[in-house]
Amino acid sequence: TRSQQELGISPRELVPVQYANETNWALEAVKSAPALVMIGVMAYMMRGMGGMGAGGGGKGGMGGIFQIGKSNAKKINKEDVSVTFKDVAGCQEAKKEIMEFVDFLQDATRFTKLGAKIPKGALLCGPPGTGKTLLAKAVAG
Repeated sequence: TRSQQELGISPRELVPVQYANETNWALEAVKSAPALVMIGVMAYMMRGMGGMGAGGGGKGGMGGIFQIGKSNAKKINKEDVSVTFKDVAGCQEAKKEIMEFVDFLQDATRFTKLGAKIPKGALLCGPPGTGKTLLAKAVAG
């Protein structure tokens, strides 16, 4: 009211002003909920990668960041594989191609005399359940 009097407003036209210093905690919680959810999601993701200390698991610091690119392949002995080409049924063309690949690996000199280059590997592709893994085991055996 003092500032209204200083502005020269007549007492009849004064607007009553009341100052209240209250905090609506429920409204403040709603306002900060998105930030808290984001922090929670980040903490969950970091914990899943092993970055949240002892409870996270994983190897090494920073969630096992140095384990990226490390192969978990196992070396298999020839005695461990019991699958042969006789066990693989169907797709005679694929079997024939792979058998030529195996022959080349067993005796490369015969093929290199003809000008063949040493293959880097074989790519087996196709839908699930078509025997790609069985064929690869037969090559290993």
